[in-house]
Amino acid sequence: MDPSMTRTRKNAQQLAQAEALLPSSTFPLQEGDPEAAPTEIKSKEDLHSLSCHLLHHHHHHLLHHLHHQQSLHLRSFGKPSVRLCLLLVFVVLGTFFFLPSLLSSSTLQLKSLHDSTSYAQHQFGDAENDDFTLGGLLAKESATTQCQSRGLIHRLRVRSPYTPSPDLITKLRDYEALHQRCGPGTKSFNRSMANLELAFNTEGRHEVDGECRYIVWLAHSGLGNRLVSIAAAFVYALLTRRVLVLDGRSALGELVCEPFPGEVSWLLPHDFTPLLTLTLNQSSPYKFGLHLQQGTLLPSVRDPPEEDRKSLFHSSSASQPSSLFSYIHLAHDYDFFDKLFFCDKEQASLHQIPWLFLGSNLYFVPSLYLYIPEFRQELNRLFPDTDAIFHHISRYLFLPSNSVWSWIMRYYDAYLSKASQIVGVQIRSFVFPPVVHPHLAQQTLRCAEENNLLPKIAEVEGRETPLSPRNATALLVTSLLPDYSEQLKKLYADHPTETGEVVSVHQPSHEGHQNTQAHGHNLKAWAEMCLLSFSNKLITSPMSTFGYVAQGLAGIKPWILTAAENGEAPSSACSQLVSMDPCFHAPPYYNCDGNKGDDTSKILPYVKHCEDVEWGLKVFPHTPA
Repeated sequence: MDPSMTRTRKNAQQLAQAEALLPSSTFPLQEGDPEAAPTEIKSKEDLHSLSCHLLHHHHHHLLHHLHHQQSLHLRSFGKPSVRLCLLLVFVVLGTFFFLPSLLSSSTLQLKSLHDSTSYAQHQFGDAENDDFTLGGLLAKESATTQCQSRGLIHRLRVRSPYTPSPDLITKLRDYEALHQRCGPGTKSFNRSMANLELAFNTEGRHEVDGECRYIVWLAHSGLGNRLVSIAAAFVYALLTRRVLVLDGRSALGELVCEPFPGEVSWLLPHDFTPLLTLTLNQSSPYKFGLHLQQGTLLPSVRDPPEEDRKSLFHSSSASQPSSLFSYIHLAHDYDFFDKLFFCDKEQASLHQIPWLFLGSNLYFVPSLYLYIPEFRQELNRLFPDTDAIFHHISRYLFLPSNSVWSWIMRYYDAYLSKASQIVGVQIRSFVFPPVVHPHLAQQTLRCAEENNLLPKIAEVEGRETPLSPRNATALLVTSLLPDYSEQLKKLYADHPTETGEVVSVHQPSHEGHQNTQAHGHNLKAWAEMCLLSFSNKLITSPMSTFGYVAQGLAGIKPWILTAAENGEAPSSACSQLVSMDPCFHAPPYYNCDGNKGDDTSKILPYVKHCEDVEWGLKVFPHTPA
């Protein structure tokens, strides 16, 4: 195994033990799995250390008290009596015999009195060698937050080879200060919101706070799409010095921690008036693309290419531009005029508008590079490792909430913590309802064996395997269906591996179908993305934002399964991605400078078609000149 990909299992097991302090979880243990067992702290060394500390503390006070009593006794009665000496001996011996038992019986009470994060940090010892800030990506002040995963989750992941740039670190600290001045609940926010509400009822321009401008993210599609679009929205916020706030009705606050240090949330209140009163969708009269189409925002109207005219959305609404707000539609069904958001002149017209409402389910970062020179220059400055944009942003923004973290750690402790390596497999079918593809389990196994991700299954039955301790690999499968993991589990149960290495197969859940509106479904999906991010090696499905999130959090380039054609198994099982950044599934094919249709994969050498989606765009590794 590559040493750089090795996890410190001692630390991982200590972390799992420390996380036994978390509230009890409802995450189901796998039925029939012999590894399933209740989790508890079993460190005798820790108990002994704590016992010695308390004994020393207790004896110190006891001797002090006895010395004081003895002085009084001597002053009053002379030498101590035999009865008093016997009493002292009994107290001291009783302390030695009964205190350890008392400590053992009250372990649970001691657990409940300790904060889980501080206890886990105590378990790991020297904090100087453990950089929870990820090279400065996270603020040091983050350690004081109530998010239990913030200082711990990185210890279960392979060490990232990517270091955030000094410019990105500075930009993030500046953004955090801006968010504290302008975010929900602040005086600036309340004043700006009052002006916005006033604009709904009256005409004319109202007072605008020059410092506080906002990008309001609206929820679209499944959790994977939501997370990649939030990351893209945050990149846009950094580029335009806007404050990112999320629709509070999305329930994202129950899944992830508050990312920014301080008291100001990034979630809008549920009763945020604009989201309750405005029509914000493709047919909205406030849509930026409609303003451009009807010529109510800019004096000239671009003529769409022939191929784009067929997909124009013809709205029956009259454009209603406002100096205070605009709706940006960047979802998969957007049309030519919506896509002009990525052109320099049209983008400049948004600068003075304080409120932008964004409806998106796409990772649109690649197109921010193409026709807006100011954005391109800033992106290259902030992200010199161009294929690590989502890696840094996802690790910065998306930390599991305490309830999700409890799920994750209980599952990890029960099934994954003892493995020397974790191989993650994410299988996604886009057919609804999901159907089992008979070849997929074999294709996954072929991919793993051909690329040395898993030990090969021995062809000879009854082959002797060593009795000495062997490496154990945990194969973590995530899928809506249980069939693939069951097939893989049977293969490894019926056949030994050529190396004698043990492979155990685990699947946390199998929901059957995607149910984006169900909180429990989203919670499991997010927990599984995080579990996959603990992988040393990763196999994912093409076009899946679920896989994009996992690989970005992990910081590794996965092997992606080759899509089947006509229902037949492909000749090549999989191929490794060159770039781990997500794919922009629906990019514009328009040359803003030449006012014509164009292949936008040829504008820059590091923005090209995706490996898994031939019409998509993604950012590839590139060293800026």
